Amino acid sequence: MNKKWIFSTAALLAFLGASVVIYEVKTYRIDDPLDLRIDLSGIQPVHADESAWGGVRQSVTWANNNGALIDSILTALNSNGFFGLPDGLYTRINVAMGTFTAKIRIDKTSSSTSFQITCSACETQKNFKHRMILWRNSDDAKALELYFNDYGNVSGDGAIVIYRTNVLNPTQFNGSDTYVESWVYQTSNGMAQTYSWVNGPLASGGPTDRARIFLENMNSGELLCVKAVIRLNSTTATQFRSNAPWATCNGAQSLYYTVAYGQKNASPFETTAKVAIWDGDNYGQSSKICDFTHSLDFGLFNGNGFITDGVAASAIPAGHRDGAAINTLFASIQNDPGAGNRYQDLRQATIDGLTTSNVTFHSTGVMAPTGNSF
Repeated sequence: MNKKWIFSTAALLAFLGASVVIYEVKTYRIDDPLDLRIDLSGIQPVHADESAWGGVRQSVTWANNNGALIDSILTALNSNGFFGLPDGLYTRINVAMGTFTAKIRIDKTSSSTSFQITCSACETQKNFKHRMILWRNSDDAKALELYFNDYGNVSGDGAIVIYRTNVLNPTQFNGSDTYVESWVYQTSNGMAQTYSWVNGPLASGGPTDRARIFLENMNSGELLCVKAVIRLNSTTATQFRSNAPWATCNGAQSLYYTVAYGQKNASPFETTAKVAIWDGDNYGQSSKICDFTHSLDFGLFNGNGFITDGVAASAIPAGHRDGAAINTLFASIQNDPGAGNRYQDLRQATIDGLTTSNVTFHSTGVMAPTGNSF
């Protein structure tokens, strides 16, 4: 192989290690959005403080860092000449990535249909030229798959990353074998992302079971709109229902933490949010904790964090997203988004239908490399 290719690919893998270290530090805060501070037993019926809104900041932080993970890897690939390499298979073992040591396989092709993927949020098959797979070096446990086409462009089929939290970091994520899927793509409004996880909790004793969060940049990138549904596991749901007045929650149904908000993308990042906790009987209803009508909406935030809640739509200050827009965003959670838009499907049946059968790896039968190919 040409010495230039050898140098470029070796530098690439070294840089990838640095990228994943950054990702590990910035992103492995997953148990914050999962914790969500949802012990509402101490929340008064009339008012709540920031504890009721734990999912607002953490959900967008984690999702943005999932997008940053994809971008950091593609940036590393581009900076080190990957897109100029000849088509082929590139492997490396014993690659140090912070606390994680990996075996890596990168497949580079010219065909846009080399890797045909149907992810949980994709609705239709997506086609990719390139694939990168990471295994844990010590036991060949698969940790991550990334499917992509081009650097700096997620038009068309975008890019998809799937990873297992307790393989990448078993010390912090010592719960179940949780799979996370993040699909970044372009819509008519701008950059968007749908990420889903299944088979929680991520940490032992954690409260969540599965989730989907949808983010979309609007107004030429000036505004970020987010809507999320996170299903609690049965243990947490039972504990929650044991606290009055939440005993009205249907004991035979799952519970879902739900939030929708609009955030300005420029400082001071004004944010307006709505929150609810639903069982199956009131899924989609505004300002509800099961059958109980709460008075938390609307919650206001900025770059410094929580400001206040219980703000009437007419009292939302200038600079924050107006209440009518947030009401529309929140109401869309229960609706069928229609053909071609199901990447933002957050209906109850969709959340319940997230399993390790549809949020999973796609490279069945591909084995970890046993040596270096360059």
